[in-house]
Amino acid sequence: MKAVSVALVLLLLAGGVVVAQGQGDDKGPVKSQIVSVPKVTEILSGAARKAVTDAGLVYELAPQGQPTSDPNKNAFVYKQAPAAGERVVRGSKVIATIYIFQEKKKL
Repeated sequence: MKAVSVALVLLLLAGGVVVAQGQGDDKGPVKSQIVSVPKVTEILSGAARKAVTDAGLVYELAPQGQPTSDPNKNAFVYKQAPAAGERVVRGSKVIATIYIFQEKKKL
């Protein structure tokens, strides 16, 4: 049993995906604990939250936004961490930095 556990850990570390059958409970396959981070840049924060949570991850806003003078960019995701496509453990955080509209001050 120990050798099987070690083999599964090595497979996961190598970027493999493990789908295990339920153990006699007839519930079907168990979801993989490794998931791919969705691309959430250039979309509204609300849509980004849904994409992240649908992937089994936790959405969090960065404490500081990215200032923009373009009101059309307000609340759009400027950058994300981890990057889109990275493989992480289900339940990991995805931190989004959003644009915050700030009117330019006139002199």
